[in-house]
Amino acid sequence: MNLSSKNMKHKPLFYVAAILLAVAFCIALGFWGHTILGVLGIRFRSAGWLLLFVLLLFVFGVPIDLLSELPPKMLYQKGKLKSPKGWLYALLDVSLNFAMILVVDFFLKPVTVHWLSALVLCVALCLLNLSFEKKEGQQGKKANKKA
Repeated sequence: MNLSSKNMKHKPLFYVAAILLAVAFCIALGFWGHTILGVLGIRFRSAGWLLLFVLLLFVFGVPIDLLSELPPKMLYQKGKLKSPKGWLYALLDVSLNFAMILVVDFFLKPVTVHWLSALVLCVALCLLNLSFEKKEGQQGKKANKKA
């Protein structure tokens, strides 16, 4: 497997931005909290429990992200898939993240997430991730043409 620094240089920046977004989200949550998230199917006892929930999702999300990327990349390198970010990646990403949210929700009783909300969130995050990958791939192709 080829893990060059070009492919990995944007990952830490993405995680830092995601953590900062989560913290900003929790601060905004203090103002609009239970009302907005209640409509979205997320219920919690306090902002601290919600912050713990989000932090656990980030901690468990890193290995889940690796697990969802590895099989499609291996099959792509063997020539079995046309793209490492295709249907197999999307299926693994959505299903593994959905399972992770349900497991964390099960063990963290003060926070409850409706299964439909979790599924919609997983699909939206997968589509967002795929759109970032496509933009990054297009920018890489333009940079290679200029060089």
